[in-house]
Amino acid sequence: MVSHASTSALDFIFTPEAYGARGDDPDFDDAPGIQAALEAAEAVGGELRLGAKIYHLRSGIRQSRAATVRGFGYGDTIPTNSGPQKSTTTLKMMAKIKVAWLIQSQTYGERIYNPRLYDFCLHGHSMTDIGIWARSTNLHDWDGLYVRQCLTDHAICDDGNGELSARNRIGSFICDVSRQPKLQKANGLVLDSVGMVASDAKRIGLTQYHLGYIYCTSGSEGEGLIIGDIDSTLVEFYQGKRLYLAGVREDQGLRAARKITLNHVAADIHAESGVIAKIFNVNSEPCHKITEEPGAALHYAISGRLSGSVYQSQTFTLGRSLNLAAKDANTSFPAAGELTSVGAQHAQALKLSDKQTTANWTVLPPDDFDDGAIQGLCIRYCANPGADVEISVELRSAAVGQGFGKAQTVISAHLPAGAKSGSVYLCETLDMDHRFGRGDILTINIQRLTGENSQALNIFGVECLFKADGPIENRPEVRTYNAPSMVAERYKKPGLV
Repeated sequence: MVSHASTSALDFIFTPEAYGARGDDPDFDDAPGIQAALEAAEAVGGELRLGAKIYHLRSGIRQSRAATVRGFGYGDTIPTNSGPQKSTTTLKMMAKIKVAWLIQSQTYGERIYNPRLYDFCLHGHSMTDIGIWARSTNLHDWDGLYVRQCLTDHAICDDGNGELSARNRIGSFICDVSRQPKLQKANGLVLDSVGMVASDAKRIGLTQYHLGYIYCTSGSEGEGLIIGDIDSTLVEFYQGKRLYLAGVREDQGLRAARKITLNHVAADIHAESGVIAKIFNVNSEPCHKITEEPGAALHYAISGRLSGSVYQSQTFTLGRSLNLAAKDANTSFPAAGELTSVGAQHAQALKLSDKQTTANWTVLPPDDFDDGAIQGLCIRYCANPGADVEISVELRSAAVGQGFGKAQTVISAHLPAGAKSGSVYLCETLDMDHRFGRGDILTINIQRLTGENSQALNIFGVECLFKADGPIENRPEVRTYNAPSMVAERYKKPGLV
């Protein structure tokens, strides 16, 4: 008969106290006990369970294999946005330390899979350069972390162990610094590559990060959240000091932040050249400046909490080929084809009959255009056999607050009838030269002049073909916009600061 030793979950839980740590004793160094308990947990893929106390450390901790580290909470619940006032489980640094908690394999070129950190505070005590440093991790999971009072960076995720860092999650993360002079260069959370290593001669990088609630303050000279050479990343909510989207840094072999999506940002924003990012909502109250360097593709919508008004960047609203559905369209006509013309925008799906003889669209020039002209409208339509339709097309443009009389173009057009039915559409191009200025609102009005009720005109798409006098990308200067002013009026164009 073979006997099997029974095991339980407790066999995989290790405490620092079992390895000599005390906690709550400022004169005792708890670092050796925590390190020993962590290594025991790593040996079996178990859990290091930190107590509800303050541990005092005179050296940093290194996590080199998969294990879970769990405390009893990073702080009490308080009615402010500044983070917890005191924490239940704290690791407090008591000596000059380069890195308080390093997550890195002992062997260069290897990744660490599944390192997990939950529910504790790491206190740099103005003695620690970096709070948490994760190097070449995969499937790491952090949640309920509060890092404070570090000198340079409160947390860094990079590919510094010679391998990809990917598919990592950071649930809730808070970092905070005081006004001490030596903390003023501190950054919050940094996601960036170390670049091309000469000995490796290859790019590694970061990809597929998922961030939940991130709140980061920083020193007066630091950044809150830095997103560098990383792609395919989602941030659910960010609030704090400036969000810095780093661009191409050729001298370091670094690419720009790209394919970055942020759902909500309550912070100033800076995007360097080469950045590709979309922000679905920017809160205009804590955000005072959005700075775009030439060549940055930053698309965003800005809202005012009290006014409820919204400003959307032109590339976010219209893009190159994004449909503008007619307001009252309830038909299911075939969609207009994908646009290939540079600067083209179109509206889609409208039926003009005796009951509704006109259609209106309000559009804005592409965000990368300055002064320019509309050189043509391409109308995709279908009319019943034998039902040629006459239409009138009116274009107007004016700056916000100046009405719609600044510039006006009216042309008449003859649309030949369709050959068969509404399952196919025709295309009629109308040439024109309608001028507009940067910041103008453009309105397009199409009116059906002839045709009986049984011979309705189905408009599937209206393409607006722009020509710019000068794209912004060719200008050397950095443009900074005043975020609160963008939401003063619903369609207001940003004013330069």
